Amino acid sequence: KISLAQIKPSLGNVKKNLEIMVENINKAIEDKGELVVFPELALTGYLVKDMVPQVAIKKDTVPQILLELSKKISIIFGAVEEDEDYNFYNASFYLEDGVVKHVHRKVYLPTYGMFDEFRYFSRGDKFRAFDTKFGKMGMLICEDAFHPSTAHILKEDGAKYLFLLANSPTRGGQGEIPSNLVTWDNLSKTYSSLYGIFV
Repeated sequence: KISLAQIKPSLGNVKKNLEIMVENINKAIEDKGELVVFPELALTGYLVKDMVPQVAIKKDTVPQILLELSKKISIIFGAVEEDEDYNFYNASFYLEDGVVKHVHRKVYLPTYGMFDEFRYFSRGDKFRAFDTKFGKMGMLICEDAFHPSTAHILKEDGAKYLFLLANSPTRGGQGEIPSNLVTWDNLSKTYSSLYGIFV
């Protein structure tokens, strides 16, 4: 049972966002969820820009409360990650049984129109499936999913489940449905039917 936590992060306020996340995780646990999924950059908000170094976490500094809660429910969330060489990434974390099982670093950084990610983030360099108690999974972050090779690589690497994290703006729409929701729905259905995986 998967709980989708469609939160609205407070820009740059990690403490407040962590509180929002913990509240949603506890609700998911009460609802007997087995996995809770948060959006891209849930811990920081999206347009962090020059705040990147201040809001970044390392793989070994994931908030302890999240690690503790992951003993009760698996957790996927987006955050800014800092590596040992002081590079910063738009990353998604998978927590299970009190440990960080996998980190995916966004490879395709949109830098056009309203987006300026390559100015603030380093580029990830791989797509890999990883083992969980539910089976093999893969994670993509927003623009990653607009490159069909990414889902193909994860399927070939054994992924049975594909999680697409996004923090997506919208312009216009079709009736009452925002245009970005239509796009994500179509994209998810396409990958699911093409590769025979859950998205």
